[in-house]
Amino acid sequence: MGSESRKFPRVPRTQLLAGPQAVTASGSALIQQRQVRQGAGPLSSAMRVGGALLRTLQHRLRSSSSSFLPQLPPPSFLPLFRTTATSARRTPHVPAAPAFPVADLLVRSGFPAEFLADFTAKNPYVLSLDPSGCEKCVSKLFSFGLSRESLASVLFSNPGVLEPRRLGKIEAVFAVVEDFDNSSAIMRKVLEFSGRLSMEPCDVRENIGFLRSCGISEFLIPHLLEESPWLVFLDRRLELEPSAGIMRDVGMRSETITRILIDFPQLFKLGARQIASRVNYLKGIGFRAEEIDSIVGDFPAILKFGVEDRLKPLISEMRDLGFGFLEIKKAAIEDPRIFQIEAGGELSRCVNLLKKLKCRLPIKEKILDNGVLRASVEVKLRIDCLCRSGLSHRDAFKLLWREPRIIIYDLEDVQKKINFLTDEIGDPISLLVEVPEYLGVNLERQIIPRYKVVQWLRSHGGLGIEVGLKDLVKSSRHKFYNFFVKPYPECERIFGKMNREAVPRSRPAVELSQLLKPQKYKECEKDSENIKMFMKSLV
Repeated sequence: MGSESRKFPRVPRTQLLAGPQAVTASGSALIQQRQVRQGAGPLSSAMRVGGALLRTLQHRLRSSSSSFLPQLPPPSFLPLFRTTATSARRTPHVPAAPAFPVADLLVRSGFPAEFLADFTAKNPYVLSLDPSGCEKCVSKLFSFGLSRESLASVLFSNPGVLEPRRLGKIEAVFAVVEDFDNSSAIMRKVLEFSGRLSMEPCDVRENIGFLRSCGISEFLIPHLLEESPWLVFLDRRLELEPSAGIMRDVGMRSETITRILIDFPQLFKLGARQIASRVNYLKGIGFRAEEIDSIVGDFPAILKFGVEDRLKPLISEMRDLGFGFLEIKKAAIEDPRIFQIEAGGELSRCVNLLKKLKCRLPIKEKILDNGVLRASVEVKLRIDCLCRSGLSHRDAFKLLWREPRIIIYDLEDVQKKINFLTDEIGDPISLLVEVPEYLGVNLERQIIPRYKVVQWLRSHGGLGIEVGLKDLVKSSRHKFYNFFVKPYPECERIFGKMNREAVPRSRPAVELSQLLKPQKYKECEKDSENIKMFMKSLV
């Protein structure tokens, strides 16, 4: 077997990687191929050769399989190759609602299941409530006329209504207002207000009697209770009547007291002594009773400002800025919102802004038409509006300095422009610092038509460039029309057509020589005859 036994055909590596069984099968196939090539040899010789080949290959596999056979990874990668149909059938995992005794009751009553975990985290005592007692409370709440959505809102604001002991006085309120057309709205406001203030309602029947004694009509009382739930939580004998008595004693009319009840009923919670201190301070600095009545009637919130921490420092700051008392008094009577300015430098910043305005003279004259103090009030109101929308005080003052026309425009128009910018266009409020002109242009005539054109072009793929707020505001009407509107008839219907009628040109100025030229008179028949006779005489 010398040389022939060592001439074994080489087994491909792919078959070796497949495992010992595959190698054995390949060895049998090689034996058959060798027999075919050598012709009809003896059977014993073929068997000896095949046996030797198999023994050699098995020995090699046992000795070196750990060195050349790869370690196959576990089949954890298989889920990555699932078909799209299988992956599409998988639904996102939704966390189960927490299980506690009243969870099912709340969900059946309209409470969103996805908010149960947060609700119980903020109000852990709900986990230990008795289901039967909670079910009675929910039934009572539905008997008040609340819808499922209203019930969810009430539970968020006042989860204590799930306890039967807290619904006693609420039921007394419903017994009084159930005949009103808006009883369900009143009960919803009362329940939410009770949870927000952690207060229980007072005798509503007594309070309604007090409203009638103040001259409020039966038609207005239900709407007043809905708009001002404070009236349900004021005690007639301890708060309403003493405060109203002090107001009458200092000279306030019944109409003014009614106005306070309608617009600012929480003032009665201050107590008679606090109200008297505010009124006496105004009297002490020179305001007469009828002037105080006018100021409180126009701006009831003045009575909530403390004397030492608000009114006195503000008057002192006005005097330090050079305003005389007569000027302060006149401005306060004409616009009592001047007391809304906070003491401590806010008035100084408003006055300095007005002094440093750089704008056209007609705009500045219109801003300062009613005096610097009243103009400062307008600045203060616009600053508060911008800050409520998300701007800082520094950016708000900078915005007013760059676009002073905001001070002239109505506050509601300014708020509409801000809402359109953030809600419709989707730009942040901070963009106004870069484009302050946005608040100085007309919203209905300029911004909205241009925005609709840009949206139409963007939705139809006709907008090849990015159009920002600066392009909507600073482009002239003619330029915007030629660039965005004119090529598209649909945009022309949205934007409106330009006035293409020819404007008659003005005549050129008359020269001085034409002005000095003598006037030409018509010749009469006698003049022509005289000229003819004169010419004949010369001949």
